[in-house]
Amino acid sequence: MRLTVRERILIHLAEHRSEDGEYRVPSDVTQSGLADAVGIAQKHVPQYVRTLISEGLLAERSAHVEGGRQRRKAYELTDRGRSEAAGLRGVLTDITERKRAEEALRETREELEAKAEHEMLRRNPYGLTFREHTVLHLVAAGESDRQIGTTLGISPLTAQKHVSNILAKMDASSRTEAGVRAVREGLIE
Repeated sequence: MRLTVRERILIHLAEHRSEDGEYRVPSDVTQSGLADAVGIAQKHVPQYVRTLISEGLLAERSAHVEGGRQRRKAYELTDRGRSEAAGLRGVLTDITERKRAEEALRETREELEAKAEHEMLRRNPYGLTFREHTVLHLVAAGESDRQIGTTLGISPLTAQKHVSNILAKMDASSRTEAGVRAVREGLIE
């Protein structure tokens, strides 16, 4: 999910809550601070800020900036703006959690496939990979490259390449020979 500039401004300002009437503010809540934080040119900040102010999500005031001499425009979220920013953070948290779960699932799947491949290689004198072993099952069942591709979610050319690798590793002259040998030698059931 790619955040809009508007959303990035809301989330950035949610991290900088100021007290009412605070005399000094960090430079992060000025136009230059917003530009740096959300990755846009400073000249574009006013157009986004105006829209957020008109929507009642942002308030503008003049304040002394830490380390500066002059008062500058500073921005803070209104209650409504804080509420919207909190909602955005909730969505980001949900997305982050989903990505973490997907990553954990991918790691678990890879670990399981590696274990299965290791076990298979112990009983596999031809050194077929896990995928090639799967394709060999389908070859023995009489499926074409197109059918194998559809079943495994790969292209027919990829299926053909797997079959070619299987024939070479088994030193078989045909798909039929490879399938018959695999059944006879107990590689597949």
